[in-house]
Amino acid sequence: ELSKALNKKHSLFLEGRTFHVSCELDAPVIVVTVLLRNSDESFFYPVEARIDCEAETMKYAEATLFLVDYIDLYFEEYLSEGEDVFIPIDWTSFSYEATDFQMRGQVLNHKLEKMAETLLKANTEDVH
Repeated sequence: ELSKALNKKHSLFLEGRTFHVSCELDAPVIVVTVLLRNSDESFFYPVEARIDCEAETMKYAEATLFLVDYIDLYFEEYLSEGEDVFIPIDWTSFSYEATDFQMRGQVLNHKLEKMAETLLKANTEDVH
């Protein structure tokens, strides 16, 4: 449902890409990933956020929605600013509404990476 909501909200800027939301619990830490990608994965942008629910005295559902909301705010700025706003590649601390959490993200091109792996594998086999 969250993925559908993000896709609908940002539909004017998606250009054939879609959002996919997932979360992972490693108590007491919850990690939320919002992935923006196109069908051939030549654009693959996972933005991850994590929060220590115990330290922030939040329930898991509340923390999940908090992180999705914050990532949504980031993507709103990213898409409306011509995709020229980025967060750090490594886990970085953020604070919003007196809540501490961490985020990271990196735009990837999985299609190109797969092509490079195939090429390298073919060249390696030719050498042997």
